[in-house]
Amino acid sequence: MPLLALAAAAPSPAGDASPAARAAEAAREAEAIAAEIGPRPTGSAGEDALEAWVRTRLEEAGWRPRRVAGQLVACRGDGTRLFLAHLDTVPGSPGAVDNAAGVVALVHLARDTAATDLCLAFPRAEEAGLVGSEALAAAWPDPGLGPPAPSGNRLPSLVVALDLVGQGRLSVTGLGPRWSGTWLRWLVDHADVASPYAYRVVSRALPAMERSDHRPFA
Repeated sequence: MPLLALAAAAPSPAGDASPAARAAEAAREAEAIAAEIGPRPTGSAGEDALEAWVRTRLEEAGWRPRRVAGQLVACRGDGTRLFLAHLDTVPGSPGAVDNAAGVVALVHLARDTAATDLCLAFPRAEEAGLVGSEALAAAWPDPGLGPPAPSGNRLPSLVVALDLVGQGRLSVTGLGPRWSGTWLRWLVDHADVASPYAYRVVSRALPAMERSDHRPFA
């Protein structure tokens, strides 16, 4: 898997390009992942290849990624906020939207953000039933991933899973009682988008609608 398009040029620093140019760069990377790695079902060489690419990009951005419960994770500071994007696809799908776009978005966040209280995770086996994120939630907080919140809750206080972000209007699902106007404003302030948000709030009474990697951290 040569990943020719992915390795064709070094990523430009965030300050060297407009938001539109950075978005176009991200789209090209997601398309290259889909075309050159292709389907990434659980346990496949494709899943391994994408994880290796992500690890390299995180290291280039100054992060120190490592495996926790079999999942790739990188943290800064106390890690009270966790963003995730799963690596795998359903069998046979090249997975540009589900979920190369989400993976690339987190890689660009790693490069561009100045946040010091953030963890990024790239779980495996989401399509097999949230297997990777379940293992990660069970292991949290692993030594080095940050202390429990002051409330005593051992899980991060904010968890956002990027999934299917490459098409349609942005929606936010699974907003439980921990969400507040303050958290929503933080999310808006730290997401570089030009269009209005369309929030779709789904109650925890409908767990079938919350099938993404944030769910094990609820």
